[in-house]
Amino acid sequence: MAFDRDYELEPTQPDAAAKVSCKTGDNACINSILTDDSLRAILSKLDTQGERDNYSLVCKRWLMVQSTERRRLAARAGPLMLQKIAARFTNLIELDFAQSTSRSFFPGVIDADLETIAKNFDNLERINLQECKGITDVGVGVLGKGIPGLRCVVLSGCRKVTDRAIEVLANSCSRLISLRVGRCKLVSDRAMEALSRNCKELEVLDVSGCIGVTDRGLRALARGCCKLQLLDLGKCVKVGDSGVASLAGSCPALKGINLLDCSKLTDESIASLARQCWSLESLLLGGCRNLTDASIQVVAKERGQVLKHLQLDWCSEVTDESLVAIFSGCDVLERLDAQSCAKITDLSLDALRNPGFLRELRLNHCPNISNAGIVKIAECCPRLELLELEQCFQVTREGIEAGGFPSACKIVLTKK
Repeated sequence: MAFDRDYELEPTQPDAAAKVSCKTGDNACINSILTDDSLRAILSKLDTQGERDNYSLVCKRWLMVQSTERRRLAARAGPLMLQKIAARFTNLIELDFAQSTSRSFFPGVIDADLETIAKNFDNLERINLQECKGITDVGVGVLGKGIPGLRCVVLSGCRKVTDRAIEVLANSCSRLISLRVGRCKLVSDRAMEALSRNCKELEVLDVSGCIGVTDRGLRALARGCCKLQLLDLGKCVKVGDSGVASLAGSCPALKGINLLDCSKLTDESIASLARQCWSLESLLLGGCRNLTDASIQVVAKERGQVLKHLQLDWCSEVTDESLVAIFSGCDVLERLDAQSCAKITDLSLDALRNPGFLRELRLNHCPNISNAGIVKIAECCPRLELLELEQCFQVTREGIEAGGFPSACKIVLTKK
């Protein structure tokens, strides 16, 4: 723990909390000299959570100061414990109750807990309730009405949550900037319309797996949520070109969009995204089987200077022409997934340039890739950390060794 050289403690009158009995011969106890402000100044000098935890072990007074300065807390607790947490950690702005998907048997936080949170955590801005399956519209409504200052809410995997909960949340928390409701299959276009009307500052929205969301909901979002930067529509199987094109025209600051398994999409909407979203860094198109080289070439041409992550797995109509455009035009691309694009051959890899920025390249189930292409990858991708080649039967271990990949690169081959 290091202090600035000009940092000095001024001998001031101690706070009431510091008036404790502490006799060590003729020497005064440090708590009789240090004010609470001084203790907060010391705490602010500690860089790691471990150091801050050690700080709290000095005595009860230091523990209390550390508690009041804490801003984030991850916990699993019922109403009684939540009240104790609220009394101790008075300035929390973030609570994390997220559960692993593997804890399917445990409901996690329930409506009664949300009522306690709404009554006791006035300063709360962010709450993570992922996979808390016991939550219903009632609890989310109480939370929104009780803490209108909420900015970020995660409800992913809360299967009982419906449009009604999102409507109350949108009406109550107009400053919301991030909402994640992935896998909430009862959320539909009604929720999108509520967000459009009330949450004009929304920047992050995850509705992946919400099968009730359609082009109508996306058009509503485009009318009101023009500041969107990250949008997850993965497995929204009813979404088509008109909805995505509307968003592209209204949300030019979009940086990342997940369209995995949105099988109704065609080249039209993807080209619209490429031409109108000038900051597009992440574009996930896996499973969009109607896409052809035409839209991928537009993406490479229009967004090649900013695109860092492109996913094309199972885009069965993509050929060497797409990869040649990508490797020639995408100067900062770090991650490329072209798994199961069976029409790709070694010819596309000839377009790789040295030095490349690629860190991850997935070519599983591309049967036309051979040792010759692998050598080209090794020559042009010195920063590569992951190369996946499962079911590429023309690639051999001898070919991998001949490539001379860096030792830090993980290479995945089919076991024989």
